[in-house]
Amino acid sequence: MIPPLVFYLLVIVLSLIILVKSSDYLLQGVSRYARELGLSTYIIGILVVSLAASVPETISSLVGGSIGSAEIAFGTLIGTNVAHIFFVFGVLAIFGKKLDLKCEILHKSKLMIMLLAVAPFVLIFDGELSRLDGLLLLGLFGFYLFVLWRKEGSMGHLKKNVQLKNIWKDGLLFLMAFVALTLGARWLVTGVEELSGLVALSPLFLAAVVLAWGDSLSDLSVSIKSVQRKEAKIGVGDILGSTMANFLFGLGLVSLIYPLKISFISLLPLTVFSLGGLGIFLLFIRKGSINWKHGVALLSGYLIFVIWQAKWLIK
Repeated sequence: MIPPLVFYLLVIVLSLIILVKSSDYLLQGVSRYARELGLSTYIIGILVVSLAASVPETISSLVGGSIGSAEIAFGTLIGTNVAHIFFVFGVLAIFGKKLDLKCEILHKSKLMIMLLAVAPFVLIFDGELSRLDGLLLLGLFGFYLFVLWRKEGSMGHLKKNVQLKNIWKDGLLFLMAFVALTLGARWLVTGVEELSGLVALSPLFLAAVVLAWGDSLSDLSVSIKSVQRKEAKIGVGDILGSTMANFLFGLGLVSLIYPLKISFISLLPLTVFSLGGLGIFLLFIRKGSINWKHGVALLSGYLIFVIWQAKWLIK
């Protein structure tokens, strides 16, 4: 008979594999149609790839909310953002050695992006994300998409009268991948919940580190592939887009369906590293480049986050 600890570790590993593979299918389909619409590489990453790539953590958080675990719901989404910026962006910088990050749209939108990212933390300061808060976050996400889409259209990138071929086949593939994602997320959250009881670790820590790291693997895959194809801006755009989708869409949707109650003080490491990391990311955008040394520094920052998160929750 398999020991419970080994069994739930296997459940987590297998669930992560399902999440990564099914998200790959989602990414392939939406990216192809985005190109046919004439979107720029940055916007493909920010608005298209990122939305597909953020599905795993959003579903994991919805499952966490459905079982009454605000720690899993919040920890997964915000922990994934920390992993995006410090882990995925760090690996991308090391893998690419030196990357060009110049983007006119992002350069003009830095202040808006930072202000929008602060919104969920202002709303959770009283210890609760209510349904009204969730509705507000979804509205802010719609505003964010509208602004970026308008700026992309004003630059003349979008095509008109685009004919999309084989859309029903891609739609079926998308649906199958989505079902696989949902099942994988359910098993993953169940495994984490059971494992937290067996090893006496906080569900918030496991969600913010284990679940978040696993859910960021699809973004890591996108980033590495984008560098290999000489389209690193898709990977960079995916990192920023997924981060904003988690801040606004993910937390908004989860709290609209399952209002979240959690102590703000327990979220201090996540707050500092997610907002601080986004600020660092935008500074690199302003600078226009990043190299492998910066990547090493970002990975070191992620290690510091994991250690602080562990000590903070144990304390």
